[in-house]
Amino acid sequence: MNTDFWLETSRWIHIAAGGYTLLSGPLALMVKKGSKPHIFFGRSFGLAMAIVCASALYNGISKGMIFLCMIAVFTAYNVSSGYMALKIKKQLISMRETLWVHVLGAVSMLFFVGMGVWLVAFTRNIEMGILSLFFGGIGIANVWSFSKMARTALGSRELMRIHISGFVGGFIASLTAFSVQTMSFFPPLIQWMWPTFVFVPVIVFWTRRYQL
Repeated sequence: MNTDFWLETSRWIHIAAGGYTLLSGPLALMVKKGSKPHIFFGRSFGLAMAIVCASALYNGISKGMIFLCMIAVFTAYNVSSGYMALKIKKQLISMRETLWVHVLGAVSMLFFVGMGVWLVAFTRNIEMGILSLFFGGIGIANVWSFSKMARTALGSRELMRIHISGFVGGFIASLTAFSVQTMSFFPPLIQWMWPTFVFVPVIVFWTRRYQL
């Protein structure tokens, strides 16, 4: 079987998994936390996001699309951070066992920002440069936030905030992909950015519930 077959197969797997995340993500937020439906939708959302990121990375590498690869890494870091925070809370893994993920996340996001600077300064591709700076900057902020928390003993509330923000961040990424593919009536930058601006308040709302 040729490369085109695998790329097309990967594309349809990506679409199917992405579509499922758009359904399971909101359902996991709406049902009672810790309930069987929440666990089911949360776990299946995480698995679907892993498939989305892997297929996006495969397509990005195959087609030489560095930006797509970086978006896949950005999304994978957010979701994996949320997943690992829950595992730490349940004492299934230690904080030390997750540090390598955050180191890789930091290096990747610095590269993303650097790519944005290069695109703006040297290629005059302002639009892609802004998007690289935008998502890379968010990624660095997420890594910094986690490292700041990790300097002290993380309690269950802090870990739950990381869990929620990571998984909602993954949902934002899926919604962004849907927006870029279907909402051509918006200017390109708006297609990419509006889900972040709309759903970041959702992250703030849910995470503040664990501050008290």
